[in-house]
Amino acid sequence: MSTDLVYCPLCPRKAFKNQQGYHKHQKDIHTSKINNKNSKDELVNNSLDEFKNILIYTIQKQLKNNIKNIELQSVKFPYLKSQFVGIFGNYLTRYSSSQKWYQCIFKEENAIELVSQILGRTNWSIRSYLYGQQTNIILISSDSTINKIKKDKHKKQKQIELYIEWKQCIIKDATNQISIIGYITMHFFIEQIYFG
Repeated sequence: MSTDLVYCPLCPRKAFKNQQGYHKHQKDIHTSKINNKNSKDELVNNSLDEFKNILIYTIQKQLKNNIKNIELQSVKFPYLKSQFVGIFGNYLTRYSSSQKWYQCIFKEENAIELVSQILGRTNWSIRSYLYGQQTNIILISSDSTINKIKKDKHKKQKQIELYIEWKQCIIKDATNQISIIGYITMHFFIEQIYFG
């Protein structure tokens, strides 16, 4: 009778009398660990997709019907830093790790297409209504657009861009209890077009 044992290289001190026992162990234990790791990766990817959908929904909600002029829209809501960096990390324009903020600015010709690639949806910047009405985000500065914005001379002029920022906010009370939250803020101009 042979006393050669088969050892599992992944489990310390786990030995089997034969190859058949070792293969059963591989199938039962390590296959489930690999599947568990894959399901965690899938969960991370699914959560980023869900947060992209939250961004799209929030932007679409601001694309209102029956606007008279070009309007500046601003949106702010709680958002995790990991979500922001997971979605926009490759497109950061400015950041400060010490002050806990990150910025992305999208403007000019290819900005709509670039954000479409990031969010995974081509019509994120357009909302259509009945009777040929459509409200869009503007990211290209044409002369007529700039003239419409300059009509209101009392307001501070903003750049025509999609400005997205994540910033950490901290509240500290008298007992030194600290509460921390992160916010995403978006600023963009919209205009309405009629196709009727």
